[in-house]
Amino acid sequence: MANAVDVCIGENLRVHREAARVSQSEFAPAIGVSKNELALIERGAMRLHADAMLRAATFLRLEVAEFFRDPAIQARKSPEWRTSKPFAT
Repeated sequence: MANAVDVCIGENLRVHREAARVSQSEFAPAIGVSKNELALIERGAMRLHADAMLRAATFLRLEVAEFFRDPAIQARKSPEWRTSKPFAT
């Protein structure tokens, strides 16, 4: 059973991946999961582990906190907003 946090993270991951125009086939190995696992994560049916989340944030040039924000708000933001924030190290 998916919980609300996993669904939120998965949806945000998908929104940001699609905004970056990156396919699941390209993105999955970059964050250390299979394409099938990525599909489950994006649906909230599988938990995104912390190490994969950090790799995803680095790949997409985001802060990890972006995965926890309200997905409805994220979908309305422009790609310029997404790329204007450098990844904090």
